[in-house]
Amino acid sequence: MTVIRFIKTLNYQFKLSYNTSQLEESQRLKSNNYIPASSKHRKSNPSNLVKIKTVDGDNVTGEDIKSSFCLLNCRSVRNKTLEIHTFICDNNLDVLALTATWLSDNSDSAAICELVPPGYSFSHVTRGKRGGGDAIIYKSSIVASKLPCEKFNSFEYLDVNLFYSSKTIRCLIIYRSPTKSDQQFFEEFAPFLHQFTLTNNNFLILGDFNFHIDQKSNLSASRFRDLLDRHSVNQHINTPTHNRGHMLDLVITRADASILLDNFEIEDEIISDHFPIKFQLSIPRPECSTKYITFRKLKSLHEDVFIKELDTTKFSDINLLPDVNAKAKEYFSILYKTLDKLVPEKTKIFKLRSNSAWFNNEILEAKRAHNKAERIWRKTKLTIHKQIYKNQKITVISFMKLKRHFIQIKSIIVKISKRNCSRSQNPY
Repeated sequence: MTVIRFIKTLNYQFKLSYNTSQLEESQRLKSNNYIPASSKHRKSNPSNLVKIKTVDGDNVTGEDIKSSFCLLNCRSVRNKTLEIHTFICDNNLDVLALTATWLSDNSDSAAICELVPPGYSFSHVTRGKRGGGDAIIYKSSIVASKLPCEKFNSFEYLDVNLFYSSKTIRCLIIYRSPTKSDQQFFEEFAPFLHQFTLTNNNFLILGDFNFHIDQKSNLSASRFRDLLDRHSVNQHINTPTHNRGHMLDLVITRADASILLDNFEIEDEIISDHFPIKFQLSIPRPECSTKYITFRKLKSLHEDVFIKELDTTKFSDINLLPDVNAKAKEYFSILYKTLDKLVPEKTKIFKLRSNSAWFNNEILEAKRAHNKAERIWRKTKLTIHKQIYKNQKITVISFMKLKRHFIQIKSIIVKISKRNCSRSQNPY
């Protein structure tokens, strides 16, 4: 019995010491945030996790995102209003500079309304006859002022000041017709550029100059490059901007300018024979325009509660007033005070988005198919995929036109019916 008791005692002490060592080891591992790889259920090690800085999309400030600009020779906006409208919304552009708009002064107001998305503003100059013309579409939160322009025979331009919270950008949009004389252009543009660079620091010169800048053997292009070098300005485009493979559209800034340009993208968007030039400017992006709406939650107000509250008010004092207007004013004042007590007014701020009223689910599905076709074409660069992408783009635009016309006809019918109702009520 003594031997058996001795063996049991040794066994108990062994188990006790083993459990104690195991407990100490587990506590040591926990203190070091260590989890063994052989554990049945693997767990994450918090010490290995990296915190990723996130930004709330609704609270993004201008300091977090750079301003997005784009230059496009559209070769008439009259038959491309919806394409350009959609292009602005899809890319969330802050500023779009357009050359060769082919707009007139008075007869193209309908085309301009279709062209400019909600939340954007528009300014332009016209040639006065067919062809030419420059325009700028910018977010309404940007304050802009159109400056007076001189008349030149060899080129036309639009001069605009864009006022941001931190800086003012002088934006010059130029179009030179290829039919004009090169010699006349240099005689007019050289003194104009000299005066412009002397009086401005933060400026952007965007435009279609119709010189083959990529060809070193081209005398006019070499002369234009020398002109830019003499005035200490930089030309930032180094890839073709036309579907025939030439650099015609240019982005120019001062060499020592405080604004920096980056993230250049030049891709065929099948809008015109010129490619859009997208880039970013090192200034804070303007915030979205806001709209304030005041409302009451009347659905949450029960009728019994409202009647009970009115029973406690003293409507008898209204009879003491001599004038009918004063009685009515006091009556409505009592009602409003009761409403303010039970369902007070609330104010909500909405950000104005560049969405169109005629955008529906059918158009959304067509745009998804369009985006898928675009991704395939960008990846393969095959002609067949480009044609599929182009056909899908035409389908999206057709849906948009049909829906827009339907809404326009509906609004006209509503106006006519309202007019007829008012005439029937007041025949004389």
